[in-house]
Amino acid sequence: MDRTTIVLLIISFVIILLHVWGALEPSHYNWGVHFFAFFEPWISLLILMVVVLLAIPKIQSPLLKVFDRLLQLASKLPTLLVFLILGGIVIVSALLFPAKLHFLGDGAVLLRSVNERTISDEIAFSFRNQPLMQLIYLWTLNFYPPGSTVTTYDLYRTVDVIAALLFLVVLFWLVRMLQGPLLERVLLGCFVFFGAGSQFFFGYVENYVFFYVAIAAFVITGWRAFEKRIHLIIPLLVFVLMAGFHLGSLVFTPALLFLLFHRWKKHKLRAVILLASIAVAVSFLFFTMGFNVKNFLVHLTQGGVDFLQPFSGRRGNFPYPMFSLIHLVDWLNANMLIVPFGLILTTTLLVAHRSTIPWKKPIPVFLLITAGCGLFFTWIVNNAPGMARDWDLLASFFVPLLFATVYLMSQPLPWKPRGYALIVIVAVTFFHWASWIGVNASADRHLARMKLLNNPKLLSPVAQTAYDEALANFYFNRANYAEARYYYEHLVQIDDRNPRIIGNLADTYRKLGEKEKYFNTLQRAVQMNTQDAGVYSNLGVEYASRGDTSNAILYNEKALQLKPNQEKAHANLGILYAAKKDYPRADQHFRTAVELGMREPVLFRYAADVCLFLEDYTRALQYYDAYLERMPNDERVRKIRDKIRASLPRIGNP
Repeated sequence: MDRTTIVLLIISFVIILLHVWGALEPSHYNWGVHFFAFFEPWISLLILMVVVLLAIPKIQSPLLKVFDRLLQLASKLPTLLVFLILGGIVIVSALLFPAKLHFLGDGAVLLRSVNERTISDEIAFSFRNQPLMQLIYLWTLNFYPPGSTVTTYDLYRTVDVIAALLFLVVLFWLVRMLQGPLLERVLLGCFVFFGAGSQFFFGYVENYVFFYVAIAAFVITGWRAFEKRIHLIIPLLVFVLMAGFHLGSLVFTPALLFLLFHRWKKHKLRAVILLASIAVAVSFLFFTMGFNVKNFLVHLTQGGVDFLQPFSGRRGNFPYPMFSLIHLVDWLNANMLIVPFGLILTTTLLVAHRSTIPWKKPIPVFLLITAGCGLFFTWIVNNAPGMARDWDLLASFFVPLLFATVYLMSQPLPWKPRGYALIVIVAVTFFHWASWIGVNASADRHLARMKLLNNPKLLSPVAQTAYDEALANFYFNRANYAEARYYYEHLVQIDDRNPRIIGNLADTYRKLGEKEKYFNTLQRAVQMNTQDAGVYSNLGVEYASRGDTSNAILYNEKALQLKPNQEKAHANLGILYAAKKDYPRADQHFRTAVELGMREPVLFRYAADVCLFLEDYTRALQYYDAYLERMPNDERVRKIRDKIRASLPRIGNP
């Protein structure tokens, strides 16, 4: 066993130990490796045992022979059949283990804001960096016949499946173009697929899935263009598509320039003209898709928040400065999540075999430039919601590192038992990937991890409020008001200037029966000039319960100023004006509440009583009938109703 193999095995065991640490002491500081903490201990122990056994040559060797024999048999099948089989496995797996909850991305926002047939103005802002995704979303609708029931989630899952199949095409291409034994080439293809970005294909609701595939396609087409196996125009077109899927891909421009000028170094003028033509074509394409230059320039202007500040992270959208230990920890976690072996393997192979790598060829230079551009972007971009949430944005920018690692591992370096080390590396990568998929596919595990990822040192204040609100809303909607209160109160400690959150906190106190906190929080929301009509209406009810009729009327009237069709405020005012014996005004509000659809029994009883005072016996009888339909055991009201009916025999049942 040579030195390189020993080093790679040591690296593998270091990564295994990191996962053991993450399983035993999960925290926000090890979010890239702590997934096994959310499974039963026996599962983690079983996987650890399997990986250790695979590292034993006497056990691994017969398994490799069997695997190699199966691959040789599969290689005799038509390529299309093999593709269909693997594609079917991926699609079935994605259907069996779809991501749940979507807390750690913009999935919840997209599901709430994207209409099934159009994209609203609100969500169009979310597509500002992905102009092509809006067109693809609308195009995907064509897969569904007119009049069919299709949800936003269905559309995103369709997009994910299409992207998964396209990614498999890229991997098939990669495996066929690599040199070396079939077993090693297939293992390298598995290494790429088991990058955590494949989570996109498992029902993940986000706009980055085609971007992930496009970057992989750009790297491999650039690679092939250097080998003169495909025309240069193909990676250029892929680059244009890549920019349409996300404008951040412009960071890979140095790699494109290297490709273009190296291939056309004898025709530099032609290269410049082509580049200018591409720039014009891209600009025209973006403008036809409604791209707004002003929105893009916001990312680059002074005072913007899209990129980390070098040495200061005091503003609300910055979790930490760029050059800080905490950023390094967060960034390394992102590396470990997306491609756990990528950075360390590439660095090790570059150092160990720097003299034997074919540097005179442009391919390794191109791949390292592309990988460097991607790493640069992930280092400078401001992930205010925490990298653990914005892993989906970062994943695509780590893809070139995957391919650079594959290239170095596929080279005929002085490294003999390559398959032995590869099987251990791929096994660890697979279990890491499977644990990530498994956590996201379980609502309980996903929620437990979400609660863990709320460290104020790794999240900006703005991000902490987003996390707290997401969790508070989740628990409130599931009637777990104690947990909802905890997260709303924590949110208010960070930002106490949001009247909407104050109103939500008040509603939580109401559900928990904490009347004084409820009353005080409602007053606080009103002092903050909340525009939530429900807050004013609820405060009016509280004043009424305290016998303060004047303030009760005042706040219910303010509720109607904000929302004239709020049935609850109309009902409250009907009761309040009835108590003041202002029966005409009370009747007006009761009538409006009923017209707006309110059907509570007490409303009909109060409305009927008011009609009696106004001597409108016909409507009184109607309201009493409606009340008794809902409360048939109220004998007192039944006697009143029957007395009215007897005195008005011509009316009968309405």
